[in-house]
Amino acid sequence: MKLKSIYNFLTFRVRSLLLVGLVYFLVSFVYSRFATENIRYRMPALSKMLLLPIFAKESKMEETSEDLSPHQSFQLPRVVEENIWFEFPAVVEPSKEIFIQSKQNGRIQKIHIEEGQTVKKGQLLLELDDELIRLEGEKLQINLLQAKSQEVITLEKWNHAKQQVEVKVREIDKKTELIELAKKEYEYASELKSKKEILWKQGYLSLSEFEKWKLEEETKLTQFKNLVRERDSLLSLVSTQSNAPEDSFVEHLRDWKEKNTILEKAEYELSLSHTKIIRNQIKSNDQLRTDAKLYAPKSGKILKLNAKEGELTNHNPIMSLMENSEISVTFHIGETELPEIQLDKEIQYHPSLSNNIVAIGKLEKRNGYLDPKSHGIMIKAKLTKNFQSLLPGMFGIVKISSSHKKEKILIPTHSLFGDANSGFYLQLKTDHGIQKRFIQIKPYSETESEVITGLGPMESFTVESI
Repeated sequence: MKLKSIYNFLTFRVRSLLLVGLVYFLVSFVYSRFATENIRYRMPALSKMLLLPIFAKESKMEETSEDLSPHQSFQLPRVVEENIWFEFPAVVEPSKEIFIQSKQNGRIQKIHIEEGQTVKKGQLLLELDDELIRLEGEKLQINLLQAKSQEVITLEKWNHAKQQVEVKVREIDKKTELIELAKKEYEYASELKSKKEILWKQGYLSLSEFEKWKLEEETKLTQFKNLVRERDSLLSLVSTQSNAPEDSFVEHLRDWKEKNTILEKAEYELSLSHTKIIRNQIKSNDQLRTDAKLYAPKSGKILKLNAKEGELTNHNPIMSLMENSEISVTFHIGETELPEIQLDKEIQYHPSLSNNIVAIGKLEKRNGYLDPKSHGIMIKAKLTKNFQSLLPGMFGIVKISSSHKKEKILIPTHSLFGDANSGFYLQLKTDHGIQKRFIQIKPYSETESEVITGLGPMESFTVESI
């Protein structure tokens, strides 16, 4: 039993090894026959494991120097030392965007501008339907005429009331003069009666004559009292119910004049207030008519229209204006790049669209906090050159020069073989002949390309003479 168990175990192990070996040779055959040289170069470790010469096609990796064209020569790459450029994804935004909205709600009657149009400060942008406001203004003008007429009428009534008061005052003054005159006449008659009474007692005057002078005195007294009574009757009309009995008659008279004309005065002042209210309403109506027209607050370019003719306005902005047609780019940086960010430092903006001119700008603003969503710090740069063709919302790359240096390996663009689909490669000079090697590149200038990987600074490559 023990030998049988060992036999079964060995049989299972042999079968597993044969199966693994079969799968390896099958994968090696497929990789060696169909893997391109670019794939083999990019994954050298996998090539060492799977590439078997017995399965590979006839290799063209090495050629003899006799295959060189007489127009070909060898040269070393050009090595330059340049500052390292940081690259950040960026988006174009207006430097100053103004959101314009109507001060009142209404129906849009006419739009005088279009999106993308350049406008000047004070230019008419939009008109609302102001028919109801205009009719209300005409009604207020009619009300103003009526209020002015009422103002004239109440003023005349007040003046008439003051004249009536003055008439009564003159009557009181006249009664007062008559009282003074009657008082003097009474005093004179009383004094004369006293003298006549002495003569009558001494027998020089008869009783009938004395009675005559006595009757004269009583008549004067009666006249005096009647005048005083008539004046008191008039003065009762000017009673002001003053709590200060020591007030003079002149002060009583002044208060009485005010109280007897206060109603007419209040009506006049009320008409003045009513006229003032209507004038203020007319000013408000004029302001509403002015607000029915929307003007550009600043010079710039219209970015977006959010309304159409015939629509009702609301509290949302009707349009947005890019002030002075100035644009900026915003992007986020990490904490490690923060020391390289200095305000007024020059930047380059490369639009995502090809064949576009590189825009130049300066760093303008740096946020003082780390955005928890992007885990970066927002930076804003204002573009100053070559930005006329850019529009808000465009994407691109911002490049910022750093203080650190880096060597770059440059080769002539015409020395490259291959294309972007299959890969670019060079023919290198080695001890065993000419070697075909794939490299990764990116454009550097019109005539040169920068080698990212695949070529050392001391490796020679073939260059065809131009």
